[in-house]
Amino acid sequence: NVEDAIKRFFASVEGLGEKLAIVLWQLPPNLKADAERLDSFLRTLPRNCAYAVEFRNASWWQEQKIWRVMERHQVAHCVPVLPTVPKELANLVTAPIVYLRFHGWDGLYSGCFPDEGLEWWAEKIRAWQRQGLTVYAYFNNDVNAYAVQNAMTLKKFLNERSSLRGER
Repeated sequence: NVEDAIKRFFASVEGLGEKLAIVLWQLPPNLKADAERLDSFLRTLPRNCAYAVEFRNASWWQEQKIWRVMERHQVAHCVPVLPTVPKELANLVTAPIVYLRFHGWDGLYSGCFPDEGLEWWAEKIRAWQRQGLTVYAYFNNDVNAYAVQNAMTLKKFLNERSSLRGER
């Protein structure tokens, strides 16, 4: 029964127009995988922007049915970037977009990602872009302003390699 809440949400962000490129839906950590419920929710969403879903309970990552629902609706799963989360989740692309959420290096919302880790992600992002995918990367490791620093470093790595290869 989320139809009214969804209508209110989109009415409140209507002024963003085309700047509303993607909406991230975060599921609560105690919500376990349920493909039918996910499918029902995704069917209620308007098709005027892209979507990503952040699964915060590991049960969602184990279910093949979940990935099929995401692919059918062309909704990205949010790839949580934390040392404790397997990087293999980044290989599960379910939409024409990829959504990365850099949560922190030393813990949630904290710690500075090391340059070698960001270089690895820059390579991965370039590979997705070569496949024609649009990549969104969000940093929320804002303790000590590491989010800004890490985002600028990732952008620098992406620009350096692109310039060397003549890519844009």
